[in-house]
Order: sequence, then C-alpha cells, then structure tokens
Amino acid sequence: LATRVSRSQGGAPARGWKVRYEILEPGTATFAGTDGATVTEAAVDESGVAEVQLTPTSGTSGATAVSIQVIRPGGLGDSLPSVTLGRGETVVTWSAPQIVLLAGAPNVATFNAPFEVIANLANPGDQPATNVRVDLQLPPGTRVVRSDNFARILPNAVFCQSWKVFTILHQEVN
Repeated sequence: LATRVSRSQGGAPARGWKVRYEILEPGTATFAGTDGATVTEAAVDESGVAEVQLTPTSGTSGATAVSIQVIRPGGLGDSLPSVTLGRGETVVTWSAPQIVLLAGAPNVATFNAPFEVIANLANPGDQPATNVRVDLQLPPGTRVVRSDNFARILPNAVFCQSWKVFTILHQEVN
C-alpha cells in the first residue's frame, strides 16, 4: 500500500509525516516486517510517499479492509501536538490457491485382509497451484492391490499430482 502525502501549500511532499495503516479484519493479513502486526506506521519519504507491504495469511485468498490515517507529527519546527489530518479506508483483495487434503484409513487392519486408504485433494482457491504432490510411504508388509488412475504406484510408495478428488490406494496386509 502506498499513500502519497503533500502539503496543501505548494504541493511539496510532506516529508516526515506519518501514515498509519490498520487491518480492520485481524486474521486475514499482517504487515510485512512487523512480526505479525495488524497496525503499522510509515514515514512519508522525500518523494511524498508512505509505503507498507500487506502480507495475506498463508494459503488464503480473499479481501480485507484497511484503515488509513495521515498524521502530522508534533514538534516539527513548532510546538504543535500530533494531529490526524485525514482518514480513509481501502479494501485489498488477493488471490491464492487453497490446498485441502482429507485423508483417512481404518485404525486397525486385519492380517491378510484388504483395507482402504483414501486421500481427497482439492484446490477450492481461485488460483492454480503448481508442484504439489501427495506421497504415501507404504508400511512394511503392505502392498497396493488397486488404485485409481490419478495415483502412481512405486514399490514402497504411492504418489499423485492432481487437483481432482481421488482415491490413492487400497492396501493389503501380508
């Protein structure tokens, strides 16, 4: 986010003034370099811009409202206190993949009886995700007896690279 601040007289940059940014929906994003803060201030630089970077919560897409206040700091060549000169609000929207994996298997498997292990992988986000893979290492004494078309079966593992819902494998205890 960048806010340009200039003086009303002559339009010169208001260098040294502050812009306070506040995320109004905590949990959706933070400000970069602030250790997770949802409120930060940036000084207006020599070009008249106060800039911060918004960092969305990892793995989310959405929008968040941000409050913006322009503050004239006190004591800049006079004895006036700090004064908030303007307020505004903006909405920041971002897109992201959202990988969801639901997996399950029975708590107990019987010797020499097939059992099913299922993994459903989906991306309900509004952007594609790349280089995502589900790996399942086969426990000793098991083998794959059947899988769907999305899974690739190796001697001691099964993996899949797909966004569709799929069943990874069926295993049999030896």
